[in-house]
Amino acid sequence: MKLVIQDSDTTTVRTVRECDLETTIARITSTLPGLVVTPLAYEVFRYRLPKGVAIIYHDNRIIRTKNFWFEVRGLAALAKELGVEFLHEQRLNFSSGIQTEVDGIDRESQQVMVELKQTVITQEWVDFYSSKRKRLALRECIIVAPSFAPTLQLPPHVRTFEFQPDIETLMTYYRHKFTLPEWFAPCISSRHVRVLLSSGNWRGIQRKLTQTAKHSPESKLVIALNVLARRGQMPVRIYYSLSPMAIPAGEFRGRGYPLHRVLAAFDVDASHKNHVIGPEGFCKECIADAELKAALLAELFQAQGWHFVRVFSGSKGFHFYLLEDGGGCMPCARELSESEALTLAATLTDSAGNALTDNIHFRARDGSFDVHRIFKLPGSIDAATGIVVGETFERLPFRDQMIEYFHS
Repeated sequence: MKLVIQDSDTTTVRTVRECDLETTIARITSTLPGLVVTPLAYEVFRYRLPKGVAIIYHDNRIIRTKNFWFEVRGLAALAKELGVEFLHEQRLNFSSGIQTEVDGIDRESQQVMVELKQTVITQEWVDFYSSKRKRLALRECIIVAPSFAPTLQLPPHVRTFEFQPDIETLMTYYRHKFTLPEWFAPCISSRHVRVLLSSGNWRGIQRKLTQTAKHSPESKLVIALNVLARRGQMPVRIYYSLSPMAIPAGEFRGRGYPLHRVLAAFDVDASHKNHVIGPEGFCKECIADAELKAALLAELFQAQGWHFVRVFSGSKGFHFYLLEDGGGCMPCARELSESEALTLAATLTDSAGNALTDNIHFRARDGSFDVHRIFKLPGSIDAATGIVVGETFERLPFRDQMIEYFHS
């Protein structure tokens, strides 16, 4: 997190660790005259000064992206272990009115907070989360991590669980079952493909995914994934560019040169605000909410006489692809010009005029279509939920291990 204090013409910027958050806020409110006000999106704390403002905010989207899959998988394993459901990423208020975020809270009583971290938990972290629980006046705090310091003194009302996510089931799928849908396969050779890794880093696929005498596009991708797996990196999500690229591998460094056509692909996401994670490992309510919008979108496409396919996005919604005649063979994904894609997206609304897809936001700074937009690759897996990005609902049976850790 970052602390920014702007007072008159002076600006101070500092890094704030999560475990130092309360101390930092107390120091600001006790030494600077001002008023605590409601924080904006991505802000943890906002303090109005007579001639300025002090803000603490989440500054690193990579960290949030890195933690997301671990949090969802960890909450799902914990829900299975305890027989409860959790609300993911909840913002709560301290008695002072200052907001904080917890990774999860039990849905029924909303008295058990869960914090998940991909790091070794030390006594410092235990004490911090214990203090956070007390300030939020919650009954219990559960800390989930892959490992803990050898000796910990756990305060009352704090439990710890060691979480070991199953990676092998995911890699087995890619090695033996992964395939591209026939209607999509012709598109992949001209598209950039990149992988979001469990570390939160990205890796661009350096080979052009074409059919050769020795390898298929799928086998080339799996070879790259195996190299990453040997380095201890799990593919969390695999994406491709909606636009064809003159140099597909070069797009990872911004030098792919989009050819200014895009696939007629549409993103339908849930409007549901609370992301509920239970033993199933995904939010059933989000998918049910997205299905209502997906049904309306399907009606609009059918009314126009368009052929389309609907695939699960792997998380909370669906992707729709318009299809066209593949020259007497299997129908293939349809391409549109940038202007056609934006115009069509604007017409896809319900009876109240609300947009049915997120494509209306696929714009560059100049207002044109964002030709660098990426989508999850059909046939791949979202490792947060285990759901296949495919036409029928399929989820990998992860064998994640959740074991309560007892301090010595």
